[in-house]
Amino acid sequence: MEKDKSQKIYSAEVIDFIKTANDFCNLAGNVTTLKRSKLLRELQHLLPLLYFRAMGLPVVDSVLEEGNEKFVTEEEYEALNSLLAIKFGYLDEYPEVIDPEEYYDTPVTCSLSEDMADIYQELKDFLTLFQVGTEDMMNDAIWETKMNFNNYWGQKLLNALRIVHRVLNAEEPVNDEETMEASGDNETRDTSSWFVTKRQKDMGNDNV
Repeated sequence: MEKDKSQKIYSAEVIDFIKTANDFCNLAGNVTTLKRSKLLRELQHLLPLLYFRAMGLPVVDSVLEEGNEKFVTEEEYEALNSLLAIKFGYLDEYPEVIDPEEYYDTPVTCSLSEDMADIYQELKDFLTLFQVGTEDMMNDAIWETKMNFNNYWGQKLLNALRIVHRVLNAEEPVNDEETMEASGDNETRDTSSWFVTKRQKDMGNDNV
């Protein structure tokens, strides 16, 4: 049983997922250095591969009674979300594709920045557990990530990819103007002191 668990933890499928997850987190960490169009093109290449790698994660059973520790703080999440919202700018909000069997009185909108921040949070927690955790923690990281992919962030990834594909294949080119009006005035936000900006180098250099 233990041998079978170790084989799955260190399988080629998990190693491939780790590499792609690390690429995504590095991209998030370097978002301030990219133009909007460049970020979208990077996501166009990376998101389908991430989806494919997540599908390939092995099926494992949870072995720990308590859930794994989370490492991405609320401060880090909110800072990345805000930074991405500015980077995506006028493209950030998009209409949700509604299930025809469901009914909503008002249109449902989503945001690319929230989608990317949610995926980052999931992947960063997974990668950190593989850096510092025991085999049991690594096993449950696979179990939890695959479960959350099936039920939550896999759909967010597909929603975001749909928008990225539409934008990059539109007749009108992407506007790379990165400023966004601050709430209540016309001042451009200064992101130099933001937590993610300060952490950019560290996140960009994370290795698994």
